[in-house]
Amino acid sequence: MTAAVRPLQLGYVGLSVSDPDTFATFAERVLGMVSVPVQGAARALRMDERSHRIRVHQGERNDLAYLGWQAADDATLDALVASLRVTTTELAADWAHSRGARRVVAFVDPAGVPGELFVVDETLHPDPFVSPKIKGGFVTGGQGLGHAAIRSDVRGASERFYGDLLGLKLSDRITCRAGDIDVDIAFMRTNSRHHSVALAGPIPARMHHMMLQVATLDDLGRAYDRAVRAQVNATTLGRHPNDRMVSFYVRTPAGFQIEIGWGGLEVDDTTWSTTTYDRVALWGHMPVDAP
Repeated sequence: MTAAVRPLQLGYVGLSVSDPDTFATFAERVLGMVSVPVQGAARALRMDERSHRIRVHQGERNDLAYLGWQAADDATLDALVASLRVTTTELAADWAHSRGARRVVAFVDPAGVPGELFVVDETLHPDPFVSPKIKGGFVTGGQGLGHAAIRSDVRGASERFYGDLLGLKLSDRITCRAGDIDVDIAFMRTNSRHHSVALAGPIPARMHHMMLQVATLDDLGRAYDRAVRAQVNATTLGRHPNDRMVSFYVRTPAGFQIEIGWGGLEVDDTTWSTTTYDRVALWGHMPVDAP
């Protein structure tokens, strides 16, 4: 599949957690998202004008449930589905509507990570998004909700899947030794955001972390203060060498991490060149011992 199917964006994320209420409270109090009621045991989290970007399902896995990739239109979605070379299932209309979508086609990538291609429901949330914590809002729009670092224990197959079939481009790699861990990550983009998915693995779960970007440095600093008070920091503040994001990581009640970032660079396809970096941080991002 050629780049003609672009642009995509990472439109939503589904999570499976054992206690959706506790997770939603954490997301509101620390991350500054807004919880909205939905039917059943799930919770939904807003971060912009969409009805929601994160859906929190009741489940014992405490991990990623699915990544939702937004296609530009029906023709793009159909072309992608025809190219995927894996089993796909179009979800019923009511399931699609629960995602804030008009059509949803589910699949599983070569490493076993569930994904969904969707066309957005143009009906947005009736109320403007106002976060009592993140005064400047989150960076979403055409860049999507952020990024996810997911398992890829079949790296070649995963890169071909997301690159050749879904049309993502390789931004760069980080290959190094960090503490007692061998790091080998491929960062792939589908719009001006430096990366929408990072292929990292093998890792025990489907997802190591997801990233949410705030629009102002002050919002990042205030979020860091809230995380310190809540004793949920996984790292100190730091800056990555590739996307230049200033960020920190928190431990969620479900066990996986969420990165809160500010100031990530935007990629210009006409001038970008792929690089391999030998470190995960220019400075900071030091581990914080669990309390």
